[in-house]
Amino acid sequence: MLISHRWLAELTGHRLSPEAVAETLTCAGISVEHLHPAAELPQKLLLVGEVLDRRNTTYRVSVGGKQARTIISNAPPLDPGSKVAVALPGCRLGERTIRIAKIGGQSSHGMLCSAAELGLGDEADRLLVLDDTAPAGRSLADYLGADDTLLELELTPNRGDCLSVRGVARELAALLGRPLKLPPSPRLSARHKKTLPIRLRAPALCPRYVGRVLTDLDPNARTPDWMRERLRRAGHSLLGLFVDVTNYVMLETGQPMHAFDFAKLSGGIEVRKARKGERLRLLNGQLCRLSDELVIADKRGPVALAGIMGGAASAVGPKTRHLYLEAAYFSPAAVRGRMRALHLQTDAGYRFERGVDYTGQVAAVERATELLMELAGGEPGPVGDVVVRSALPARPTIHLPHGELPRVLGRDYRADQVDQLFGRLGMQVKRDAKGWRVHPPCWRFDLAGAHDLVEEVARCFGYDGIEPVLPRAEALPEPPSVESERTVLALKRHLAAAGMREVITYSFIDPDLQTRVLGPGPSVRLQNPIAEQLSVMRRSLLPGLLGVLRTNQDKKRGAGRLFEVGRVFQPCAAVSETLPSGETVRTRHREKNCIAGLISGVSAPRQWGRAERRIDFYDIKGVVEQVLRSADLSPDWRPGDHPALHPGQAAALYQGKQLFGQVGRLHPARERQLELDSPVFWFELDLAPLLKRRPASMDALHDYPPVLRDLAVLVEDKVTAGRVVQQIHLSGGDWLEEVVLFDVHRGAPLPPGRKSLALGLTFRSRERSLTAAEIERQMERVLANLRKDCGAELRT
Repeated sequence: MLISHRWLAELTGHRLSPEAVAETLTCAGISVEHLHPAAELPQKLLLVGEVLDRRNTTYRVSVGGKQARTIISNAPPLDPGSKVAVALPGCRLGERTIRIAKIGGQSSHGMLCSAAELGLGDEADRLLVLDDTAPAGRSLADYLGADDTLLELELTPNRGDCLSVRGVARELAALLGRPLKLPPSPRLSARHKKTLPIRLRAPALCPRYVGRVLTDLDPNARTPDWMRERLRRAGHSLLGLFVDVTNYVMLETGQPMHAFDFAKLSGGIEVRKARKGERLRLLNGQLCRLSDELVIADKRGPVALAGIMGGAASAVGPKTRHLYLEAAYFSPAAVRGRMRALHLQTDAGYRFERGVDYTGQVAAVERATELLMELAGGEPGPVGDVVVRSALPARPTIHLPHGELPRVLGRDYRADQVDQLFGRLGMQVKRDAKGWRVHPPCWRFDLAGAHDLVEEVARCFGYDGIEPVLPRAEALPEPPSVESERTVLALKRHLAAAGMREVITYSFIDPDLQTRVLGPGPSVRLQNPIAEQLSVMRRSLLPGLLGVLRTNQDKKRGAGRLFEVGRVFQPCAAVSETLPSGETVRTRHREKNCIAGLISGVSAPRQWGRAERRIDFYDIKGVVEQVLRSADLSPDWRPGDHPALHPGQAAALYQGKQLFGQVGRLHPARERQLELDSPVFWFELDLAPLLKRRPASMDALHDYPPVLRDLAVLVEDKVTAGRVVQQIHLSGGDWLEEVVLFDVHRGAPLPPGRKSLALGLTFRSRERSLTAAEIERQMERVLANLRKDCGAELRT
């Protein structure tokens, strides 16, 4: 937000430099980011001129004194008597110096300027016309007050009260201990009885609505130069006197307003929720299909989107002579989220979202009426003020104990100084033996508790007056861990020990990237995304990890081992969910916590003592197995068919019949699309099973030796080694301790489509030594089960 330094000086009477004002506000939490000159106009040779007469493109212009200047201009013609900006020979505008020029055999002694040429607007195709009262011959910079500085404020969302010149002036006056010099509030009596009945159908969203009819205004009245300059310096466009006045009152007081063409309204005003199927074309031409938005309506339907933008059908135009002025209090809930949903951003909505003074509507209408009558004539009607007081924001009294200030800030303040400060900030204060009882002003929605009042004292008296004190902290033991549960931190440590780095990515991602990586599928779409590139919730952690990998690759960071713990989101039918607060809500998506990682590049940094090796599937498999072992899990590994993975290098992990995770190499087509330098191997596991574990138990040392047997079987290629090992465990009996796969062979002399698996089996009994006959019987039982279930043959 841009605030004029000169305007602040008028309201506070201060004589500080712009830099001093900026420092004062910034130190009090009202951050001033930059200082800008209001206009860069030369003091000399740029004057106010008066057009004496015109012949075709040749003007005779008076710039004071007895002699008129002859100036040639091809801009749209102006009538005699018009006041214009004249740059005389020698005047420098930007990088251009004005000189006497010969045009068509005639000398031009200067230039008539447009607003764009002077940096005072965007209009370049017409000359800048000034008020009729502008004195010819005066420096244009002096006339417009160009020796002004604009303060660019960066306000936090809780300080909506500073979204106006009066709000910032009120803050500055309180900080400087100066009185605030506000113009008197006008009270204009009605000169006719025209009005509109007002009905509030949604008082929780709009508890107050004020309106007034103004008749017989001059539609040709012009916005005066002083108002034009103040609006321009605040970043507002000029839209004609009637709209300019409402914008000016909003800039001055912080109360948004709207002007309807009274002749285009039918019946009364009704503030209500939109009905399904209603439509409204806004002032910007956008056609809105309404559902449950708050609207201003007449008997024919919606005429404005409440608190955001007016409708085109009731807008003021060049022939408007009668106005209906509106000023209302809309609760933040009525506006919050609506602008983003409709892809709109307006100054009024920005203020209503943060909260406006719910007592300032009548004063705003009176101020706008005063300005319009002064500039365009007209007759005011009675002010219609409809209010549901029970629905207005509650402002409870806050108790601030005497001891709270020294307890929190480390120093005490004189009670009378605190009284005066609270009074300057607009608070109603009563002090008793226990402390202060403070009633916050109606424009300060951020004051809710004693801690807020402590902050007011600290920032207004200065943080530099608080002595630094080192905090005391007690060292408390960590809470006891539960043996049957693991922590996420323990999992992260295992992955970090494997050389992987943790990253945190957005839960909402680019829908195109998600489709490219994971393939087509339903996604949870955000109703109000902050950007189209972040408009859906992630179905997997993989797209975010690949984005980090791609960034590291582009920046030559070389970090190709990454992991993340986070939630993924899947759409589903509406389900009920109980929040930690106990509230039950219905959602249309399910959330699941996952842990995922990827590796790419080489297995170890390049060095002289070992040949470089590219990472392969078994590297990522080793990482996953380490995590599974730490969680005491032994899932079933099966061939995977995840759309993001290479069909021949993908595995799906199952706990019983439940899919538990995915492991494999990224599909080569995805690698080419993302322009990755080397193959990428990825895993993603459900987090919940990894956080459960069996309590540790002790086994006695074995008194009897193990018996080792090797077994080589022939199976079809489609039979996995995991399935074979599982069947051996099922049929091996209580003596079977361990099964290890130590060789896989394909090719000659084996027939096509077959493979040989060589496995080592370890048997042991706790009671005695096993005999050869007993082991042979167990081996025969194992082999029989493998023939039946896996179609295996003993390889000889």
